[in-house]
Amino acid sequence: MQKIDPSAIRGCEISGRLIRPAAVSAICPKCNAKVIFTLYGFSTGGHLNSVSAAGNCPSCNGKVGFWSINTSGVATIHSAEIYMHPSPQNFFPEPSEVDFIPSPLRRALISTIESYNAGIYAAAAVSGRRTLEGIFKFLVPEEKRNLPLAKLIDAAKEEKDLSAPLSALSHAIRSGGNLGAHFDMELEPDEAVARQIVELLSYLISYLYVLPARIEQLESDLSKIDPAN
Repeated sequence: MQKIDPSAIRGCEISGRLIRPAAVSAICPKCNAKVIFTLYGFSTGGHLNSVSAAGNCPSCNGKVGFWSINTSGVATIHSAEIYMHPSPQNFFPEPSEVDFIPSPLRRALISTIESYNAGIYAAAAVSGRRTLEGIFKFLVPEEKRNLPLAKLIDAAKEEKDLSAPLSALSHAIRSGGNLGAHFDMELEPDEAVARQIVELLSYLISYLYVLPARIEQLESDLSKIDPAN
């Protein structure tokens, strides 16, 4: 079962604490096309203010199940947890803590993930390299941001303490992106290579942006604790 991001919901009807999405944008688990499912057959017989529904893929007409669960005390389009079953094969979810990521990087990362989820692996590799370039441009002074990617990575290492595994990871993604940028029938990126690029990008962004923000929040919370209590 795959959780759907609230941004994929296209309109909804709210009744009390029940939330009925009108349509959902998602990758079809039957044909792997990105489509908009129009939901029908709503049922409210479940628990936790849940609503079930179905949707047919406009591309292959495959039937997919959806569930809307609202565990909060309010009812808005953002308070519902929307799930789809079955999940698409080889699906990679978009990052959940996007608020910590600069907007240009967030858009580049999501574009890479969407290319992977749509099965366009060469595009995912190229987009992954572009995302990596954006990551390191945010780590170096403005006067160094036009360097080639390999030198950009090295320059970032001078500005920020990156461990050896992270440095090797970055160069691996760069090599994978180069593979996707040049047409070669024998070397074109496959699903396994594209997924590794997407996974490693997610780890890198989490390390550089999400983890520091979490640490900062923890330190802030700890500073508010009275040691006498």
